[in-house]
Amino acid sequence: MALGVLASVLITWGPACIYHADDPCSPGEVQDPASGNCVCAPNSVPVKRSITVLMPQPGDQPLVSMCVPCGANEEIVAGACVCIAGYVKGTSGCLLSNLGVACTSDDACLGGEASHCQLGAGGTTGYCTTTGCTSNGDCQGANYACVMGAPGSYCRRPPLNEGAVCTTQAIDPACGAEAPLCLLGHCTFIGCASDGDCSPSRKCCDLSKFQAGAPPACQETCL
Repeated sequence: MALGVLASVLITWGPACIYHADDPCSPGEVQDPASGNCVCAPNSVPVKRSITVLMPQPGDQPLVSMCVPCGANEEIVAGACVCIAGYVKGTSGCLLSNLGVACTSDDACLGGEASHCQLGAGGTTGYCTTTGCTSNGDCQGANYACVMGAPGSYCRRPPLNEGAVCTTQAIDPACGAEAPLCLLGHCTFIGCASDGDCSPSRKCCDLSKFQAGAPPACQETCL
């Protein structure tokens, strides 16, 4: 009786273990003509089996259950599919990184991961960014800050040219309108009221102790 049960179990499991000489590889793998080994197809990465090897030996290769192809705008880096330059990971794959691109409406931001056009004062030309953040950590761009506004939150880019090298130790036309002050050799945003008015990497610093009447400015370190 026990043998009959065992035979039944083996028959049930049998089809999953059948070796096909004409197709010995796992899904997503191809046979290497040179070595005869099964390898991942081009632009595909291996999916390791969830098996714990109790006594691994030097030179052992990871046990692979299958290979999966990378998606559109992805490439293989260190054995994983990552977005190519100019793209970032989104909910539907790798999307064009258009963060900070100039725009005049949300339509100009469609197709990228930053789908909202944050207009300037008076409806002037703005930039593509993301919405719905709750902290600076939700913002993908370097030095972007989460700002709570109407009708909701958005990621505010740093002032243009902030941190750029300048030479005139005063209002320097080369710095532009958003970070106009050349302070300690770098373009700086002036007129902040608190740290929240500055980029995440900067603090609102009091300059009046160095020059009477000088407005506060956003600096990496307050002197």
